[in-house]
Amino acid sequence: MNSVDTVFLKKKELLRSTLGFLNALKSEVPFDLAKKISDAAFSNYMISVYEEVLHDTPPGSQGRFDAFRNFYNLYSKNCSYCEVLTSRRNLLIVKYTRCPLIEILKHENLFEFSSSSCRSDDSFTRILLPGVQFSRKNSIQQGQNECIMQWKF
Repeated sequence: MNSVDTVFLKKKELLRSTLGFLNALKSEVPFDLAKKISDAAFSNYMISVYEEVLHDTPPGSQGRFDAFRNFYNLYSKNCSYCEVLTSRRNLLIVKYTRCPLIEILKHENLFEFSSSSCRSDDSFTRILLPGVQFSRKNSIQQGQNECIMQWKF
C-alpha cells in the first residue's frame, strides 16, 4: 500500500458514504448477502457513471466505443496512475499502477469488498458496451503492481 498521501485523502473523502455503507454491511448482514449487495452497489455505480458518458450513443455502435475510448483518453491525462497503452478504433488497453480504492479498503479493514469494484468493470461492459469483450491482465486487488484492462470491439 502507498503511504497516505493527497490522492488517498481526496479519494477517501469522496468515499465516505461508501465506506459507511460497507461498514454497515459488514457488521449487520451475513457475509454472503453483504458481498452480493456490495457487488450490486459497485456495479450500479459504474453503470451510472458510464451512462452519463455514453448517453447519446447507440448501444453496440462504433460511436459508443469511441466515446468510451475518448473518455479514458481524457481521464488518463489527469490521473497520475492511469495510462492508456493502446487506443485504436477497436481496442482500448489501460494500465493502472495504483488503485486508491483498494488502498482505502485495506486501510479501513474492508478489503473483503474490494473484488466487488473489480467485478463492476465486467458488469458495466456487458450492460453498456454490447459487442465489446473485456479482460483484465494482472490485478492490484490480487496483489500485483498493476491492473491492465482491455476492451476489444
